[in-house]
Amino acid sequence: MEDKDIFETQWEQELPPENEMKLIRRTIRKRNWRIIVISVVLAAALLLVSVFGIVPAVEKLYWNADEFSYGKRSDLEAALYAYTELFNPGYTTAKVNYRHTGFASYDLEIHLFSRTGQESRSVGGSLSRNQLEVDDFINNRTSAQNGFLRKTIPFPTLDQALTDSVRAQLEELPEYIRVEASLSFREDISMEELVAFKEEYPYMWITWIAIRATDPTTEWTPLCGMSPFNYSNPVFDGMYKDYPYFNPANVHDAGQAEQHFKALLQYSADLIEKGRGIAPYDDWEIYHNALEYVEENGVMSYGVVVMTTPEYLLEVMDHELISFVDLTDAWIDLN
Repeated sequence: MEDKDIFETQWEQELPPENEMKLIRRTIRKRNWRIIVISVVLAAALLLVSVFGIVPAVEKLYWNADEFSYGKRSDLEAALYAYTELFNPGYTTAKVNYRHTGFASYDLEIHLFSRTGQESRSVGGSLSRNQLEVDDFINNRTSAQNGFLRKTIPFPTLDQALTDSVRAQLEELPEYIRVEASLSFREDISMEELVAFKEEYPYMWITWIAIRATDPTTEWTPLCGMSPFNYSNPVFDGMYKDYPYFNPANVHDAGQAEQHFKALLQYSADLIEKGRGIAPYDDWEIYHNALEYVEENGVMSYGVVVMTTPEYLLEVMDHELISFVDLTDAWIDLN
């Protein structure tokens, strides 16, 4: 009996008093709050690391609008410049503005300048995770591109009445008018022949050259060409090492014009190999097959887009190389 009393007395003595229990609870609450605060701080730190470290690093793996690999002009401008020169006879890319809209995503404002120098306009576009999409205006065929007779086989039979109609229109235009026209050649001509033709008419500016880049029995859509003699084109200084004739400013003869066209195709193919393309013509085989064709068959032209006076164009129409002239634009020369 005594032992039991002693045990009970000891147990009662070891029980914490009420104020000590409160202290324990307070300590536990403080520890819990400390754990919560530490967890929140760690989560915030991880978020900051993710936002300012990991996410930007991963985003850099994609095509960024602010990349400048070739000097003062962005990679985006270089890509769009090559694209418009190949596929749009009427306009060249002058500048690209962009707005970051999300992870590796941008809204684009693409500034275009007409090859005749008569118009500038802006169109929209978007860049999202290496996929560049542009306004349909850039991809649609222009009237200049549609004016060539010998794009594909079977070649249409020339209607003399059409030629007579064009001649009559030109004869009625006053001398202060300037015209844009598509000239179709009777047969494909080399760059040497084209340069010689160009030098015969110093007051006729060739703004775009249609190039035969596939077998004429199969139409390659879109039709492609180049503008090596249009010196208002932008300059990409840093391109010289990888693509010596990418810049039209480096083109001074027929051989260099051929190299310029090949450089546009090679650059575009290399861009796609990096996982970067411009829809809808973002298929590597388009550029690769065109390169193979011109390497085997030469860089040959079936027509050109020109700018000149009505009187001068009447003279050009009588050249032995020309089979048809299609008027595509006219404006008053204020200079």
